[in-house]
Amino acid sequence: MLGGVLRIKCHKVVVFCCSLISVIIIFHYFKSNNNSYPPNGFLESVEDTYRHYRGSRKRINPLDFTYTIPGEKICRHRSPFLLIFVVSLHTRRSQRDAIRSTWGSVSIGKPWPRSQYGNQPSNPPPNLFTKVVFLFGYHPNDTHNRELLHESAQHNDVVQANFTESYRNLTRKVLMGLKWARHYCPQAKFVMKIDDDTFVNVPMVFDYLLSKDVWERTIMGFINIDSIPFRLYTKWQVSWTEYPYMRYPIYTSGNIYVFLSRTSCLLLDVAEYIPYVSMEDVYITGILAEVIHAKHRLIPLKWYSPYKTASPCELATNKKMASQMITAKLHYLVWKAMQEKICD
Repeated sequence: MLGGVLRIKCHKVVVFCCSLISVIIIFHYFKSNNNSYPPNGFLESVEDTYRHYRGSRKRINPLDFTYTIPGEKICRHRSPFLLIFVVSLHTRRSQRDAIRSTWGSVSIGKPWPRSQYGNQPSNPPPNLFTKVVFLFGYHPNDTHNRELLHESAQHNDVVQANFTESYRNLTRKVLMGLKWARHYCPQAKFVMKIDDDTFVNVPMVFDYLLSKDVWERTIMGFINIDSIPFRLYTKWQVSWTEYPYMRYPIYTSGNIYVFLSRTSCLLLDVAEYIPYVSMEDVYITGILAEVIHAKHRLIPLKWYSPYKTASPCELATNKKMASQMITAKLHYLVWKAMQEKICD
């Protein structure tokens, strides 16, 4: 008898769960087909939204930043071929120092370790120069902001603006970087965005960028197609109010992407007329890219794995162009493997 009661209860739980899922699916369906969109500002389509606000000259997403650390001297003496923006947090100083001491040291003119693998372009033109810049918002704890100011004075590679540092402001942080580049580093040829747990084989990136003739309105990275927004509460939640469509446009993952500086300016030009979405990679390389009719180029998967951390020897011997989830310790191990040729 007890077994029968348990079976009935289990059946009721299953029926309830199925009913709940059905209600959620039906709600999402009607939500996506409802022409009365929520108040974030999106209209029938992303392009309709842009035309509406651009036509009425209404800046629905004003980019009126004030730079608390302007970094105006970073590109003053030499314009980079590749400008690399690294999004970081105030408390991750060890990651930034690891970058500065390893692959990012090319930013201050240090040579790339040479080996039999040819991990430096042969006879590189003199304008093939890289600059690494770390981007920040304003921390609620002013002690962290003072420490960052000292760090900036020491390394001259920090830019900070006056919006609150938070994950939901990541889109704002990258847009701030693009706006900074237009004003303070306008001669950069390419702009790359990465996270601070990314190792970049800079010469391999140079080789690849130079090997392709067509880069106009092109964004290179790991491409995502037919992705659906997370509606339930997670770190990546995007509500119906924030983004009222069923699917995201094609976009590249935020771990690493690169485009021409001219493309950066085009994206920046339309951003003020498109409502803000907190998922930075979706917004910049997907929504804004759709408005400017940008193309996406897949980063060669033989040189980059979006789901797996490369080994030190894979990076040291040119088998991988970049890798994410690289701790400070791993940065140093990769660099040591390059310098001492321990993988040869």
